[in-house]
Amino acid sequence: MPRLILCASLLLLASAAARAGYEQPCFIDGGQSADGRFVVTAQQTVKGKTVHGPHEWTFTWKDTQQDKSVTFPAQGIQKGQIYAHLFVAPDGETFALWNHVTLFWAENSFMHASQKLPPREEKDAWRRQEVFSGRLVLYRKDGSIVKSLAVADLLLPEEWETVLPVFNRVHWLVEYPGLKFKQTPRPGYAFFRLSPDHTIFEFQATPSRAARRMPPRVVRVSLADGRVLAADEKLTDPDKIPVRPYQGPDHLPDNEPVWKERYLPSLDGVRTPGRFAKAASH
Repeated sequence: MPRLILCASLLLLASAAARAGYEQPCFIDGGQSADGRFVVTAQQTVKGKTVHGPHEWTFTWKDTQQDKSVTFPAQGIQKGQIYAHLFVAPDGETFALWNHVTLFWAENSFMHASQKLPPREEKDAWRRQEVFSGRLVLYRKDGSIVKSLAVADLLLPEEWETVLPVFNRVHWLVEYPGLKFKQTPRPGYAFFRLSPDHTIFEFQATPSRAARRMPPRVVRVSLADGRVLAADEKLTDPDKIPVRPYQGPDHLPDNEPVWKERYLPSLDGVRTPGRFAKAASH
């Protein structure tokens, strides 16, 4: 093999290997009320030696009209790896955190965390393990928890047969048409929808084997109180009907990790697209 071709091949292999072992830095994307008055952001106050932690976070709630803000510890989230999103209610009195697929570990997480789980059982005790908790957490504006929903609170019993812990993730969601979590600017963007007023949250549950030929079940949750809406509950107000949660491209420019790290989400993805930070100058 000519020397130039050999060098190029080795570079491609090295690049592919780097991507295969790549783990994106943790993030908790901030949010704001639909009118922009109330804003909640997250700050990483302690950063672990690796992406698996242990990390510590705080939330800052702010009223931009009255120029008031308060910062408090982020309760109810793991100290290990996390990729999450915040949504703020219209009145600013509450906000919610969505932690889509990363397993919950109170301290640092593990790349092969799924191997640490006990043997799978079709029992409620197995489904109620802490690792499946903290999927959707509702907070008051002082940081106290209103309600924390686990996978078991959001799935039907028969859907658990398709729940699959893999590495440090739990597979229980279906991507929306045209979106792939490995390609969207944020992996969670492929798995949820949000109403324009930020009060109704939606996702698709992975169907059971018996229902695999059917469209995935759509689950909607009120971000005001954590109530799972009945399947036949109709939403007629356009501000209450969940839509794509972000403006912008379906795909990153390419698979290089730098694009994930340069993405800067907006505080209201439903209305305002995020952007890519400029590349660092050399």
